[in-house]
Amino acid sequence: MPNTKKQGLDPKISDVRSYGYQASSSPFGFTLIEMVVSLTVMSIVFLAMGSVMLMATKALPKPDAPAGLAFEAADVLRQIASELETATAVSNAQPAVIEFTVPDRNNDASDETIKYEWSGVAGEPLIRQYNGGATVPVLPAVHEFNLAYVTGTGGQPVDTNQSAEMEMSSYTAVYPANSAMSGSAAIAQAFTAVNLPPEADRWNLTRVLLLAKSQGAKLGEMSVQLREADSNGLPKTTVLEQHPIYETDLSNTYIWQDIAFSSVLDLNNDDQLCIVVKNISADPSGSIQYDFGGGAGLMTSGNGGTSWGSPSTIDQLVYYVYGTYETDTVQPAVGLLRFASIELNPGLSDATRVRTSVMVLNRPELP
Repeated sequence: MPNTKKQGLDPKISDVRSYGYQASSSPFGFTLIEMVVSLTVMSIVFLAMGSVMLMATKALPKPDAPAGLAFEAADVLRQIASELETATAVSNAQPAVIEFTVPDRNNDASDETIKYEWSGVAGEPLIRQYNGGATVPVLPAVHEFNLAYVTGTGGQPVDTNQSAEMEMSSYTAVYPANSAMSGSAAIAQAFTAVNLPPEADRWNLTRVLLLAKSQGAKLGEMSVQLREADSNGLPKTTVLEQHPIYETDLSNTYIWQDIAFSSVLDLNNDDQLCIVVKNISADPSGSIQYDFGGGAGLMTSGNGGTSWGSPSTIDQLVYYVYGTYETDTVQPAVGLLRFASIELNPGLSDATRVRTSVMVLNRPELP
């Protein structure tokens, strides 16, 4: 018998070798039992996952089930509502048809037109048309499609028409006389627009014509003013608009001086105004013609128009006043779309009916 101690061998190891086994050098190997247990656990996990997926699949509504139909209809309603919300114009609004315009969506600088329509026949599709193109069914079979509109009043737009220029008031001389403009002299005449037609709502003064001539060395300057008249027919202090007449532009005989006005606007038909002519230079500025003994209402001032004497009962300024009048035409109130309610039912029961409402932000006018 060999001496095992002498050879330095462990008796147990030698016994294993004698039976033909060799010890593994890797500490990470799986035994047969471990592999069997692992496969068993994995089979259980896969079986559980399959069961969960099967249950989830069964939980999804079938396309022809009421829940599935309602789900599909709700998607269509959301699409209609989101598009109608930004509508800027509505060209067709009926219980089963809506056609409207929305802002540019494809960067072609043109608005887009969208139309939804149902024939009203149960089982027919709800169709959508985009920019006049082909119709596309968005729901293959519809049994109800109802649109209702809530409107608000858009006010009453006003169209304003302005007349051509016309003579509003005038007076011509019967007994001509001269009113010299020198020192602090001023004259005035009150008038109203007596030629306005009944349909006029207001008027605008455009021109005043006066007869004037030079006086002496042609060094002076006068001012032609328009003022409102007070309750006694006297000129108020506030000057509405004024323009100069330079004596250098005058001749030695009376010539019509045409003075244009641009800011005496929106006058009431019965407003009374005053034409005021005053000297504003140290030198005499000319003469203005008036009628002596043929009219009434001429007023004079010796302090440049600060205060006035009583209107004359026999004297009147010679003048023409021109202007335009405006007439307002009120259009009927329009209905503006504020809200729309939409009801859609792709099935035959209440379980498949869906509803929504949308606020139309731009409030387009309904046709």
